Amino acid sequence: MYIACFMTGGRSVNLCDTENVTIKTIKLQSYSSFTYFVCRSLGLGSLCMPYSFKQVGVVTGLLLSFIAGLTFTHSFTLLVRAQIFSLEPPWKVTHCRFRYKICQIHRVPTVPYQNMIEYGLEHGPKAIRYLSTFFRFTFIAMNLMLNFGKSCLYTKFASLAIQELFTEIGFDVNILSVSLSYEVVCLSFLLLPYTEHMKPVYVLSRIVCTVSLCITYYIIFKSNIHIESQMLMCGNWTDVFQFFGTFLFSVIPVVQVFKIEDGLIKPENLVRPFNLLNMSMAVTTNAYIVIGLCAYLDHQEIPIVIGNSVFKIVPAIRSQTIIKSCIAANIIFFHRELCLESVFLWSSSMRVLKNKSDKKIPFITYLSPPFFAGLLAVSKILYTFCSFLVTTAVPSPATRSFQAIMALIGYLGNACNMLVYPYAVELCVTYALHGMSARPYVIAKDMCFVLIGLLVFACGTYAVTARLIGDVD
Repeated sequence: MYIACFMTGGRSVNLCDTENVTIKTIKLQSYSSFTYFVCRSLGLGSLCMPYSFKQVGVVTGLLLSFIAGLTFTHSFTLLVRAQIFSLEPPWKVTHCRFRYKICQIHRVPTVPYQNMIEYGLEHGPKAIRYLSTFFRFTFIAMNLMLNFGKSCLYTKFASLAIQELFTEIGFDVNILSVSLSYEVVCLSFLLLPYTEHMKPVYVLSRIVCTVSLCITYYIIFKSNIHIESQMLMCGNWTDVFQFFGTFLFSVIPVVQVFKIEDGLIKPENLVRPFNLLNMSMAVTTNAYIVIGLCAYLDHQEIPIVIGNSVFKIVPAIRSQTIIKSCIAANIIFFHRELCLESVFLWSSSMRVLKNKSDKKIPFITYLSPPFFAGLLAVSKILYTFCSFLVTTAVPSPATRSFQAIMALIGYLGNACNMLVYPYAVELCVTYALHGMSARPYVIAKDMCFVLIGLLVFACGTYAVTARLIGDVD
């Protein structure tokens, strides 16, 4: 008997029974998961890559890109690595991934990332164990901030771009009407799942909304991107932290990586040698680099020797064309995924009751489908409405301020996910398995990375906040 729980497409699926259980769920091939991973990582953050390279220079930008790519890949690998936890569970299972083992030990039907942090840290030293609940709620608050910040920035940027376009062709429109029109289109796309019982209407509405959003983003990226002259290395320490914060804002969320793992036909493919995770992160990191440097190639503002030696195979196509294509593909997933992630963040965990006939088998109570559908719909409407209010109330930022806001959201919402929690969980797991002295090098490595992650979080938040205050002044 075993438990294995995962989230697929917004549904919590339980595999808990005394008999053999067959669950009907859609499994994905590796190439489908690879496409989803890359598309989910290319968004508004990729739009700011040309300006990011302009701020720090080509050499510094390349170095920071490689550091970020390697660090984030290692963080993801720590969280999804197989057979990492082997404490004696209530139900003996072999070859079980870390989250599933946590699920067994705590007898819960599902282990989202926030619970994984709490349950994992509960097995650490006493000083960390007492803070496990605090870290869980901190994670929820940070990720809600990340999702809401992304929604607001996308809405603000889209509204400004559409307003500018109408002004250029001779129509005087205000930001309120533009933002409202944009949010109506986005909300109609968000509510599509509730028309699935009417197949013709569902297909037609999906086509209409998809085409509308693609046209909207085509208009957004129709204008040229202006990049000034740039040296190979420039900027100061605040520019470096701002560049790294843009990466934190752009990279795929951890909960989506778990979703990809659970959706694979062979989940172990995610972390095998030459695995899907490494390939996806390598392609994503190189996509950020190409998008950033294509602006220089397009405008011929880097030395020709670098263009010939490093980017000989890259044609001198316009950078906004690349970005436009990436965003058009990404928007198909964006708004729905943000709201769906947020619902799982702020909705309480499912309750677990004991079956009186057999205390070893938990009796699972689910959220009813109508209640969950209502919660999801209300959350989507709330997100859309709040994004509209924020974008109309906040003054229009300049290019530099816009990227600083993006970097600040990246640090506040995603820095701990990528730089602190993975190493803290591994530290606690190693402590529970082997004690503090059996593997001192692992303990020391994790403690160093946790301290470095906290330092980067604090310095990055301070740097981009100082940049924003300086721009306002």
